[in-house]
Amino acid sequence: AQALRKAREQSHTVAHLQSVKRAARANELYRAAEHGDVHAVLQWTNDPRRPKLRLLLHALLRHKPLEETIFLHVLRWCPQAAQTPNHDGWYPLHLLCYLTARPTPLMLRALCAAGPIAAKMPTSTGWIPLQLLCQQAFARGKARATPSTITAVRQAYPDGALTYLPDGAEWGDRLPVELLPKELPALELCKQRMTCSDDQLRTFAAQHRSLDLKVRGAYRRRCEEACSNGAVFGVVEVIQELHQETGLVADAADENTGRLLLHDVVARCGATLDGWSLGFCLRA
Repeated sequence: AQALRKAREQSHTVAHLQSVKRAARANELYRAAEHGDVHAVLQWTNDPRRPKLRLLLHALLRHKPLEETIFLHVLRWCPQAAQTPNHDGWYPLHLLCYLTARPTPLMLRALCAAGPIAAKMPTSTGWIPLQLLCQQAFARGKARATPSTITAVRQAYPDGALTYLPDGAEWGDRLPVELLPKELPALELCKQRMTCSDDQLRTFAAQHRSLDLKVRGAYRRRCEEACSNGAVFGVVEVIQELHQETGLVADAADENTGRLLLHDVVARCGATLDGWSLGFCLRA
């Protein structure tokens, strides 16, 4: 009996030490993600032996300049993250609407599709994602809320536009549309998306998805043309323009396009390729 108790205690001790080590490694990864250490995140997510951490996406979304490519990669790696709140009741959709410097329509649609319940869930302080997006509609001189981003979030929970801010909020007892600032570009179109009927909302959502794909496709063709001419600076210029429009070269449904484009840049633009341009294309 004593030997059995001792063996159990040792096994518990080993299991406890292993769990502590796993927790420590996870915490290190969370801190790295919050500081935008993409290399550490990719190293973890590309290792099949690593566990799928549902809160990794939450940590990554705290890095405000987060790029769409990395976001989509981690979401595909662990789709369950979209349905997982943190200890304050914040889902990834809340963090994307409130913190990320440039939430793109594709990022919002992907989260709403993977975890639709998040669109109607309030945080511990009572805010829903649509309210957070409108409250941070114009931050640091840049528009975060656009007609297409508002449509993406509102389509997941149409009644969100009629949900008043929580009691005691410093913004007062107001609707989300009343939070939109006057300096917001396309303010009237944003208000229209907030007040339109459900049928009109579905029509707008379909139009935005179609336009998003067309814009990305057109820019991809321009990238390919510049690449075929051997002009890497032309490729960089197109990528910069596209980033201002949508945030990404390749659409999520066509993830191989970016890889093929990078291969062509290296193969065809050797005469004009420098370290900075290669790094820029690689990140894109």
